[in-house]
Amino acid sequence: MYSASPRCPLPFPLPNPPVVLFRAVSQSSRYDGPLREDLDLVSRGPDKPITRKAFDDCLSWRRVDTPFIPFTRSWEKVLNRRRRLIGEGREDVIIIAIWSRGLRNVYDAYEVAKRLGYHSQSLDPRKRLENHLDEYLVAGGISAEEYRILAIFHGRTLANILLSVPGFTGQAIVPHGFLADGIGTRVEEKLENEIYQHTGIRGQSEQLLYLIGSMTGAFDCPWTSFVVTREH
Repeated sequence: MYSASPRCPLPFPLPNPPVVLFRAVSQSSRYDGPLREDLDLVSRGPDKPITRKAFDDCLSWRRVDTPFIPFTRSWEKVLNRRRRLIGEGREDVIIIAIWSRGLRNVYDAYEVAKRLGYHSQSLDPRKRLENHLDEYLVAGGISAEEYRILAIFHGRTLANILLSVPGFTGQAIVPHGFLADGIGTRVEEKLENEIYQHTGIRGQSEQLLYLIGSMTGAFDCPWTSFVVTREH
């Protein structure tokens, strides 16, 4: 049983968060969509203090303003969230991929939930620890001037495709709107151009390789390894 004592300290922000994080949002929902027209990512309570209550409000899905934006490192989980939003009748559902290397305001939601006393046998489904595996909380938001958005995926239907990085080829499920409207012929080329549009980084950058690796699940496979190189 995990301690829920108010004296139990909460974790500090991660010194090394996952390199790529994802979030599915409905742009027509004030509650759900943190992405502004200027591409700033802002929580619904960016000036609110970071407290135990703020963490609990966010992790237990209360519809109140908190200083956090939830993300996941799992492409499978973000696709599941996208599916739920569409099933609820939400419009304009997109997936946002961000480059989170070097972010200093990222908390491991699973570790926070443990400190808050969440556990798998909780009678309250909002307090179950497993809900927060692979989940991360970005405090405040991310300015567009940081150029951390790598790609925005849209579309109502899904397509199963192959994606490749050096030494590895894997399957990924991708929203069809991105495949239809993205610039380029190959999917990897569409991703290259998407990253370029958002960051100014061209070609087979480490951003591209890590994004593809995350989408195919390569980084969840301990037997998979490949060299990530930067194109100068």
